[in-house]
Amino acid sequence: MLQAIADFDYDGACIDAARSRKELYASCTAPVRKWGGFFARKTVISSSQILHMIIPVGHLQPAHAKMLGFFLGYLDDDFAYRAQPSNLPQPGDDACTAQFKRLVFAATQAGIRGVPVFMDT
Repeated sequence: MLQAIADFDYDGACIDAARSRKELYASCTAPVRKWGGFFARKTVISSSQILHMIIPVGHLQPAHAKMLGFFLGYLDDDFAYRAQPSNLPQPGDDACTAQFKRLVFAATQAGIRGVPVFMDT
């Protein structure tokens, strides 16, 4: 995923620019995940970078959709579907989280089946 972020310049800037629009985003700032550090280089990925891989790229071609499923833990190392309950909407999920899980699930299934996901944003 880190190589794809670098190769395709998924910096999340286009998503961050729209975060002030409350009808689109619940938060003005992107949540981030950090790991590494002390002896290794610190790695930081924001939700804006993840959304940058999905929203402004147009229709998701099968290979792209499959990679998203892999990056987000819906597929295992053999690109087989990982049937984990947490990958599907759960009773405690808010509406946005449930919708995002449905989108990634649909993209993952489309990627496995070799069909594109038509996006209309």
